[in-house]
Amino acid sequence: MTVAAEGIWKSTSGQLCMAGCLGLVDVEGSRCNSRICLYIPVSFSIKQRSIIYGSLSSTNNSGASFFPLSFEKLVQPTELWNYLRTSHPYYRYTKIDSAAVVLEKNEAFSVGTVIKKSLLNFPKLEDTEAFHSVFLFSQKI
Repeated sequence: MTVAAEGIWKSTSGQLCMAGCLGLVDVEGSRCNSRICLYIPVSFSIKQRSIIYGSLSSTNNSGASFFPLSFEKLVQPTELWNYLRTSHPYYRYTKIDSAAVVLEKNEAFSVGTVIKKSLLNFPKLEDTEAFHSVFLFSQKI
């Protein structure tokens, strides 16, 4: 299937919305009755691991329409490293509060722990370059 389309890209939300033509297009553009919506996430989370998802649907109200087609490309954590080398997306930490509650339930009380928690903030972002260089070194081995 061939699709010719044009549309609008919103970089802040990662959305690409287009009007498209399926197959060969005649002079009148009578086959240009498709809507293509793509979403390229600008951040990742535990629940949001897709690098792209979207849909292809008809805008034709007559009988020549088709059922909407939805698609999504999930990435596994090992594949995500290859994607992160070229684009530097933002990771949205959505489960930190839940993890902290579990940690507090399983951790014995001590004054030292309370002081550490009040002074340290996680995730720690200062060492990201060192971590990235260690990761690249481990791939070369």
